Amino acid sequence: MTATPPDILIQEVAPRDGLQIEAKWVETSEKIRLINSLSAIGFSRIEVSSFVSAAARHDLHGADPEPEGF
Repeated sequence: MTATPPDILIQEVAPRDGLQIEAKWVETSEKIRLINSLSAIGFSRIEVSSFVSAAARHDLHGADPEPEGF
C-alpha cells in the first residue's frame, strides 16, 4: 500500500513581488484585473501587496488595506 502524498499549496505572489520590478507603474485597476484572473483560474492564495509605506516603496502605492474590485 502506498501512502497518499501530502497536499501541495501553490501561493501566487506575482501581484506583490513580480510587479515591483516593472519599470512603469501598473495601475491599480490592472492589478485587480490580474488578481481576479488568477483567482478565476483556481488560485486560492494570492499575495496582492505588502503593508509598506508608499513613501518607502513607491511601486506599492495604491494598495489600500481594503481594496475594492476583488
